[in-house]
Amino acid sequence: MVRYPDFLRHIVNTKLSELTRKYRELTGHIDEIRKEISKAESKYGFSSFGGNPENLANYLLSDDFNLIISSFKAANSLKALEEILVEAKKAYSELPNVVKAIDMVLEKLRASEKGATMVSHASLKDLASKIGNILKELRIKAEVKIRDNDIVLSIPDKGSIVIKPYEASLETIISITIKTKPEKLEELLKKASEILNLEESIGVAENKEK
Repeated sequence: MVRYPDFLRHIVNTKLSELTRKYRELTGHIDEIRKEISKAESKYGFSSFGGNPENLANYLLSDDFNLIISSFKAANSLKALEEILVEAKKAYSELPNVVKAIDMVLEKLRASEKGATMVSHASLKDLASKIGNILKELRIKAEVKIRDNDIVLSIPDKGSIVIKPYEASLETIISITIKTKPEKLEELLKKASEILNLEESIGVAENKEK
């Protein structure tokens, strides 16, 4: 008897059978979805029968799983995929890496529903590397890490910068946490105001040039 349910046989297949009644457009995509996950099962070795379910985390964060997301999206059934992932999260609650990967995918799906698509894990690594190179050129000592779908820059004794990039909207959300003394607060707020008005200022400058 296997310790964990099998992702393809016990979770995906079971949920797909249930969900086709609810998401009728999904029917024409089921065979392709099962085929792709079956191929991935061999490639990543996450089957509960002779494999390691912990490897599911690698699959969920891969470009191969993006194909599955695309199939559900084509069927206007991203909610169905969310239901499958929520079920998987319950089944693998004792596997922290799998749970973390599922949470990352769920966040990506929910962002997509709002019109903004988060970058893939591979793209995130590339961006983190570029940011690291920029910091080196600027001679700024900072540790660059990927945390879920964010890039976190930790600057010793100064604070941290969290960068959350999105693909579809071509926007990037940046959160800055700074350690400061109370007497520096006014100066800091002025700087923050300048940053917040930066985009507007650039637009005005461009119009003047025209």
